[in-house]
Amino acid sequence: MASTSVSPVAGKVCVVTGGGSGIGAALCQHFASLGAKKVVVADLNEAAASAVAQGIQGLAVRCNVAEEMDLRRLLAVAETLGPVEIFVANAGIPCNGGYEVPNDEWERIFKVHVMQHVFVARHLFPLWQQRPGEKHLVITASAAGLLTQAVETGMIPEGSQGGVAGGDGMLKPEEVAKEVVKAMALKKFLILPHPEVLTYFQRKASDYERWLKGMGKLQKNFGDLIRRSPPTSAAKL
Repeated sequence: MASTSVSPVAGKVCVVTGGGSGIGAALCQHFASLGAKKVVVADLNEAAASAVAQGIQGLAVRCNVAEEMDLRRLLAVAETLGPVEIFVANAGIPCNGGYEVPNDEWERIFKVHVMQHVFVARHLFPLWQQRPGEKHLVITASAAGLLTQAVETGMIPEGSQGGVAGGDGMLKPEEVAKEVVKAMALKKFLILPHPEVLTYFQRKASDYERWLKGMGKLQKNFGDLIRRSPPTSAAKL
């Protein structure tokens, strides 16, 4: 018998940051295909956001998620289309290097990858607390600390095949988008697009020393390649 379940995004206003490319663009396109009322494509690259929005009859909004006022404006614009019920904080920035990375870059990385979510919660959750019904906040986070499988996006250095994070192969953004919606329908907290992640996570928790040795071997094999890659720093975005 065919399933009669309704998609968790059908008829809803969805906002996706970093929606101009990679996982964000795939999510925007998938949400639209599942009957979202409107998809708001937010990106620092306005041209990229517009290109995605035009293909799905969505709305493009230029937004720097590191700036609280930009996120407030994004929410205000999105709310004119109807109550925002799905927000995907997907925007991220790459940076090669380690302790030698300048402080200003660390600050930008922190604002994009941490404070973005604080800003969203600060201005969206009070609205949600006043409204009945189901809402979803989805945060894209790298699983590279748990596994060796990457997603094919512009954040992967060209020619690296994902480096350490690509040891088990690379996923397509479209695969990730489908898994996100499946997890939303099941009301799951932790979304794991790669089936190996849970096993790796359990191994890491049960034998941390073994996990560190394994990651050390991967770093030895791929570390030089990543270090030789052209710098893709937050300062250059």
